Parts: sequence; structure tokens; C-alpha cells
Amino acid sequence: KRFNYVGAFRHEPHRTYLQVSKSSLRVNRGGENYINQIADWEQHGAPEFKKLKTSMRKLKLLDEIKTSRLTGGRFEIKVRAGENCVQAGLADVGFGVSQLLPILVADLQLPEKSTLAVSQPEIHLHPSAQADLADYFVERTKKDKKRYIIETHSEYLLNRLRLLIAQGKLLPTDVSVLYLRSVGPETASSKINFSKDGRIEGAPKEFFHTYLHDVLDLAMTASK
Repeated sequence: KRFNYVGAFRHEPHRTYLQVSKSSLRVNRGGENYINQIADWEQHGAPEFKKLKTSMRKLKLLDEIKTSRLTGGRFEIKVRAGENCVQAGLADVGFGVSQLLPILVADLQLPEKSTLAVSQPEIHLHPSAQADLADYFVERTKKDKKRYIIETHSEYLLNRLRLLIAQGKLLPTDVSVLYLRSVGPETASSKINFSKDGRIEGAPKEFFHTYLHDVLDLAMTASK
């Protein structure tokens, strides 16, 4: 009850859903049940529904989310991307929204001092939202004493963590980063450390190699 895992392949959104009655609406690996959980929270006025909307606003992904009842026991999820935007179905907004919602719902289902493992939470999110995810995870660790195990390819998320460390909002010891790479038939693991000013320490040369190489090439090309 204090651990859950959401995988990298979350189901795509549908235009309508059939409300079902289940003994458990726990979000599963592929994100199953998150839609019915949102509908159930809204129907019962649960505090988790308000927290979900607050989180989506902080991440600048949605301004509003609610259900719209249809005939035959079906319903649709209506969202508004911004204060001055029109309402649209979940399938008609950025795909990253429907990929992140299962993670947030799974997180809200867990109690304090729990652990959520997530594969690639940044999928289909624009860079600023990827960075803001780091703020979300750090806030939850502080407020609810939660822990997160995150498998990510996002430099934006990692760099935001470095910034939070440099700003004194996060201690270097609060974060543990392992860099995994293939070495022939084996997988090598390297522990990445951060200094108090957010600098990376002890990383192998392959870490951030593409980013640093392209920045250097860009600077040299621009100077010609």
C-alpha cells in the first residue's frame, strides 16, 4: 500500500469512458484506472481532486479538469489548457497531459512516507514542464515525506534538480543519481554526485556528452 510503479507506456486517452464500479481504482503499470479515479474523486468531492488540479496548474499544463456526464453510463473528461482557452476533450490537447495524469493520480493515491517508481515521466512534455516536474517531486518529498524512483532521459529534469541544490532548496544528499550505460554485454553503473553549487561530480565522460559536444560545436561555429 506504500509503493506503486507506473511504466513508460501509458494508455492513450479516449473520447468517452464507461464508468465502472471497482473495489480498487489503484493505478496500474500502464496507467489503468486513473480516469475512473478522477471521476470518483470529483463525484465525492475528495481533496485529492483539488490537489490534482492544483498540481496541473503549477505545472502549467491545465487550468481546469472535470467530467461531463453522457447517456448510457458514459462520461468524458473535459479540460481547459489556459484561463482564456476553450474546453476540450482530453484526447484533443497535448498528448503529454494524458501521459502525466496517471502519474499524478498514482502519487495522490499513495499515503505519506510512501514510494512511487516512474519510468520516463517526461514523455511528450515540453522542456519547461519537464523541468517543473523536478519542482513537483521535491515539493512532495518535503510535504509528504515521499520518495521517488525515477528512470529518465530528461536533461531538463536533472538540471532543475541541480538548480534547486544550488539555490539551497535541496541538499546534494537528498538526491541519488545512477547513470547506466552498456559496456559490451554488460551494464555499467556510475554514481553521479552533486556539489553544493549544483556542479556534477564523478560523472563518466559519456554523461551529458551529446549536450556538451553540441554546445561547444555551436560556439565554435558561431565564432567563425
